[in-house]
Amino acid sequence: MFRQIYERLRQSILQGRLGAGVKLPSTRRLSNDLGVSRNTVLIAFEQLVAEGYLVTKLGSGTFVAEGLPESFLKAPRVKPGSSNTDTSPRTVSGRGSRLTELEAAFLSDQELPRAFQTGLTSINDFPFDIWKRILSRSLRGSGPTNLDYLGYREIQGHPPLREAISRYLAISRGLVCEPDQIFIVNGSQQGLDLAARVLLDKGEAAYIEDPCYRGVVGALRAAEALTVPIPLDEEGFSIAEADKRNEKVTAVFVTPSHHFPTGTVMTLGRRLELLEWAEERGAWIVEDDYDSEFRFDGKPLSALSGLDRYDRVIYAGTFSKVMFPSMRLGYLVVPADLVSVFRKALLFTSLHAPTLEQAALTEFINEGHFVRHIRRMKKLYAEKQNILAVEIQEHLSDFLDVKPDNAGMSLIAWLKGTESDTELAERALSRGVYVAPLSFFCLESSLPDALIFGYAGIEESEIRESVRLLRGAFSY
Repeated sequence: MFRQIYERLRQSILQGRLGAGVKLPSTRRLSNDLGVSRNTVLIAFEQLVAEGYLVTKLGSGTFVAEGLPESFLKAPRVKPGSSNTDTSPRTVSGRGSRLTELEAAFLSDQELPRAFQTGLTSINDFPFDIWKRILSRSLRGSGPTNLDYLGYREIQGHPPLREAISRYLAISRGLVCEPDQIFIVNGSQQGLDLAARVLLDKGEAAYIEDPCYRGVVGALRAAEALTVPIPLDEEGFSIAEADKRNEKVTAVFVTPSHHFPTGTVMTLGRRLELLEWAEERGAWIVEDDYDSEFRFDGKPLSALSGLDRYDRVIYAGTFSKVMFPSMRLGYLVVPADLVSVFRKALLFTSLHAPTLEQAALTEFINEGHFVRHIRRMKKLYAEKQNILAVEIQEHLSDFLDVKPDNAGMSLIAWLKGTESDTELAERALSRGVYVAPLSFFCLESSLPDALIFGYAGIEESEIRESVRLLRGAFSY
């Protein structure tokens, strides 16, 4: 009730119906007229006085404040983006304009069906009962008698979590590092953005894979770097093609363990060659290892960073692809001599990630739940991919050529006909199915048209149903 009174009086002042110096009725009279308690009116008046709309004069009453600009009070409200004196659109920075021109995902501004979005996890299969118990335990530990998790904490992240990640990387990824080299960030996207800002000056060249994850392009545009697309060959990032470019390279962004969206795995020979190539040119390598855990046969491949003897690689990992998307925690592993500059950069961007979630994640890892969940998801995702491949072969073999992948959370299917993958994706969406066209991820390369199917977060029954719905999008 007080808010309604406050808003009505405020609007009357702003629109000029109550002019400067006008005396308002007493709170007692106004409360009687409105049929509300006097305290309700008093609260509204006090708020207006605090914000400068009203002034009180001892023994005289309450008045509309003097000195409020008449031109503002009587003028109609101007809609954002319009002006009485200038019809041109309001400007933002060139960086802001470039970012608004970039789409992070195909048709990302629409309400999308789950099938077949990429980046989703099998949320229904996450052990939330365990997670809730650990999170509750961490919360109890941060109560009034223990404020460790509630105040400002270590910039690089919760030290026990960095220690747990260091052990995990050594065992699972062949990456030996000190906890002091690890930075906890709000997901791998912030990690890529932070790396781009620290490593690249305006106009400096960053080589990226083509096709590529569009989040890398966004991070580089935000850093005002020159983005140089390099195509892939059967061994991954093509160094031969990179050598044809004249730009002096400052950084290279790659996904060697499992390229998105093609699924290409960089060979050992190419990894070693890339490390030598970067050292010769004085270039940094940023390794995005977004879904390396989900290798279905055998252990995950060793990280490129684990082979690095030149300290050229910045390694980016994430928990949102293993646990659930809203778990906005990821990490960077940086060379020891870059720790101080990354610390300062993080101080002026996000300070540090939420500590309570970090504390819970530490226990989730140390108690073995994290590794057990990965093992279950590897088996489940392999089964889901197999179901998807079989369904495509059975119902869409006239239109799509699909080959099973040994890792990941998405599958690429190549078009057999001459239809545009973009047009097919739009027609599929009209039938309630989302598939991303490969061409959307290509910057300069001209690959055959294909569709990208994310399957990890889709139930098996929905996979089957959506493949059948998708058939209607193809021409006969």
